[in-house]
Amino acid sequence: MHSDELTEHTQQHFLSHYGKAYRSRNVVKLNELIDSQNKLYRNFKLPRFQHNVIILKQCLNQSTNLPFNQTDANSIYHYLLNCEEWHYYEVCLFGHSIFFMSLAQVEKLTRTASQKAHKYENLLLNPSTFALVMMNVIDYFLEANHLAPVSPLIKEVDRVLVNKRYFYDKNRLNFLKGIYKIKTGALDEVRNSVKKPSA
Repeated sequence: MHSDELTEHTQQHFLSHYGKAYRSRNVVKLNELIDSQNKLYRNFKLPRFQHNVIILKQCLNQSTNLPFNQTDANSIYHYLLNCEEWHYYEVCLFGHSIFFMSLAQVEKLTRTASQKAHKYENLLLNPSTFALVMMNVIDYFLEANHLAPVSPLIKEVDRVLVNKRYFYDKNRLNFLKGIYKIKTGALDEVRNSVKKPSA
């Protein structure tokens, strides 16, 4: 395998195929992707291929109702925790690894992402990517009823999206804000914020 073949196997190329297999819970395709990413890792020794294999295997475990591999989860957790800087790859890796990490790990990496990605976001990150990953984290916490970190995260995403024309992102954030208010018992505030139709 040569470097020109590696160019054909970009991370976006992988994520496109992974996304389709993940959404359809296609076990055959997931196993095919595991084989191809393992082959790439053996040939090029790039960490991202190993990370891709871990994500695929965890997805396969989820699809077949098997427990997540905690050793593999810890491998990505420690990689992200020890990165000096978070660029686009690290933010995306975190976003695709949330589903198999513990609440404590996700909460720690959320703080790490905020600390290590901010000073580079204008140069190296699409603010929408960062916002979408953080909203996935908010959703993860809301589903687990782990509400303590949610309010600061909502403020964080608000800050990232200010003066941006990301209407989908802003609408999704408003939805998550509503869920958070309901879960924290602020029902009256939610009702008052909904515009009643005119008679």
